[in-house]
Amino acid sequence: MSRTFNSGSWRRSPSSRMIARPHQITSSSVPTISSGSAGHGTAACSHRRTHPPTNSPNNPIRPASCGPFHFQRTGMERIIMHWSAGTHAVSALDRQHYHYVIDGSGIVVEGDHAPEDNLGPLVSGRYAAHTLNCNTGSIGIALAGMARAVEAPFSSGPWPITEAQLAALAQLCAGLCRRHQIPVKRETVLSHAEVQPTLKIAQRGKWDIAWLPGMTKPGNPVEVGDKIRARIREAMGVVVPSGRLSPAPDIPPTLQRGDVGEPVRRAQALLAAKGFNPGQIDGDFGPKTRAAAVAFQRAFRLRETGNIDAATWAALLLKGN
Repeated sequence: MSRTFNSGSWRRSPSSRMIARPHQITSSSVPTISSGSAGHGTAACSHRRTHPPTNSPNNPIRPASCGPFHFQRTGMERIIMHWSAGTHAVSALDRQHYHYVIDGSGIVVEGDHAPEDNLGPLVSGRYAAHTLNCNTGSIGIALAGMARAVEAPFSSGPWPITEAQLAALAQLCAGLCRRHQIPVKRETVLSHAEVQPTLKIAQRGKWDIAWLPGMTKPGNPVEVGDKIRARIREAMGVVVPSGRLSPAPDIPPTLQRGDVGEPVRRAQALLAAKGFNPGQIDGDFGPKTRAAAVAFQRAFRLRETGNIDAATWAALLLKGN
């Protein structure tokens, strides 16, 4: 069946998840929870979502042409963007872990849980568990894809994220930010790869989304996140004057065996300071440095690549480890 709201349309997929095409996503078409929906923590929430008429006083989202109005706080504090590390198709596991998943063609599929299921206290199996130690108050969105991708040496694999997905992501985030009154800034709309360097919450070697179509290799995750946030602001009609953004935190380039220079020396010194012996601190990435990197990654539950990648740098630079 299908239902249409304003210029955007949402319809039920065979699996009973509502989906929409990217050009149809508007702030007024973002799902909301009716006052009669099931309480927090029940799976029924995702099946009892309603779309109040645009002019309804119960709907905090109105077209921009309506003029000044007040948003309602919903308790959601941030949006965290991921890729699924799967194919371009949306799987049952994807729907379990994310509130929204965008397939390779840009179609938005709702997950099993409503965003409000993540308000807390969290009960296992009754919320979308998408980010380690950062699920409470967080909306999780995933781009389906990047299975078999390799960070270094970089390969996007057979299912790279697509421009259609990024366009849908910008529109979806714009609507959610209006719906939940979430400001578009680094601390509140960010990728999984940004959680550790920005929020100082340790993650396990996550590098989504540190690469975008057109890039030859992953970049500084915060700088990549800035590009995504610019698209979200554009979708919202928000203009940020040039020079207003502060520089992204310094995350040095990925290092691997055979590299030499000052960044290697810095990594060796950090490894040694944290109790992992890289051998001589000489700026030469040899077998002892690689072994120390693997031991560090194992201890901090990162991917054991032996490379000093963005996640490993973030853990090395994280105070208090």
